[in-house]
Amino acid sequence: MALAAYSIYGEKKIMKKLVALAVVVSFVCLALSEIAQAQTGSNMIVTNRKANKVLDAFGSTAGSNVGIYTDYGSSNQRWAIAANGSGYTLREKKANLAMDTWNWGTGNGTNIAVYTYYGNGAQTFLIQDVGSGYYRITPSISTGQCIDAYGTSSGSNVGTWSYWGGTNQQWKIASGSYEGSTDCGTGWNIGYPWGRTHNGTVYMAWCGDTMVAVQPGANGYKYNSGASYSTTKLYMWSGDASAGAEAYCSAPTATGTWPAFWITTEGAWTGEVDMAEWKGSGTVWQNTYDGSWENKLTSSNNTYYKVSMALKSTADGSNDAWVWLYINGSWTATHTGSSFRNKNFWLIRNLQMEGDSGSPGPTSASFTCRSISQW
Repeated sequence: MALAAYSIYGEKKIMKKLVALAVVVSFVCLALSEIAQAQTGSNMIVTNRKANKVLDAFGSTAGSNVGIYTDYGSSNQRWAIAANGSGYTLREKKANLAMDTWNWGTGNGTNIAVYTYYGNGAQTFLIQDVGSGYYRITPSISTGQCIDAYGTSSGSNVGTWSYWGGTNQQWKIASGSYEGSTDCGTGWNIGYPWGRTHNGTVYMAWCGDTMVAVQPGANGYKYNSGASYSTTKLYMWSGDASAGAEAYCSAPTATGTWPAFWITTEGAWTGEVDMAEWKGSGTVWQNTYDGSWENKLTSSNNTYYKVSMALKSTADGSNDAWVWLYINGSWTATHTGSSFRNKNFWLIRNLQMEGDSGSPGPTSASFTCRSISQW
């Protein structure tokens, strides 16, 4: 009888452990699926942490080498990353060739190239979070190694090496546009609400979180570049007299580059707020227009900016709004937007060139504006 009681008690303990293990496994699987989902997509930019240059297929035939290069927004610098069994495949957009661990090599110095897609082990990679927004890319056939940039200049080769945590072995993976891409992301449309052109010397030919300007442009314009606007408008109505928006931006500052994250009124131009714009320098312009301009200029050398704006009625029943502006979480200015209440505002991100930012502009430039929220 005592033995039977012990047996039942032991089975219960085992069952409890199995249930606990199943819960842990389910949470781990969920976490892994969330990490994976964030790093897959049809137009991905893979940027080396140390060199700040992007993964580039140096040719469009099977066997072409892979290295790093300055981002020019070309399709051989954009990758379709998709789940493949226990890992992921990376296919460059120009020729749809897969990144390949050459000759199934497993030792230090194995070359990385592109090849006809077979989805085999040599073309399957693990993508592992190493913190701070960066990832280790590991060949599935050699899990002690990783994809390693052998230099920091454009044209440097990429191959495999034992992982030791160097910044040349870590990569940022983000969605972005490339020349000809019209994939703006969910909730965004290409160009401006009124078309493909605005101030400057640019035809807005594509869109996405990363906007790339290149020469020559379409329809007689000097540049093709990227712009998109949210399909959801900002609106301050009587029941909730507040609105706002926020984004994380990495902006070019060379003469002739003019990126911006801003709102403007639907229809007639009676109101505008530039949460951040850069006019050919590191100075951040924050401006409000309601018939006349208010401006706030902040000098900064940040690589990345968190920019935000909050609109709030100046008083109950008032049609005027306070415009509170922030950079990296710190208040920078309070402007007044006359008659901003009961108006629709378009939310826009774009990379203009020249115009107010000076000329001549560079032959190419890139602007990232991502993780956008609006309310």
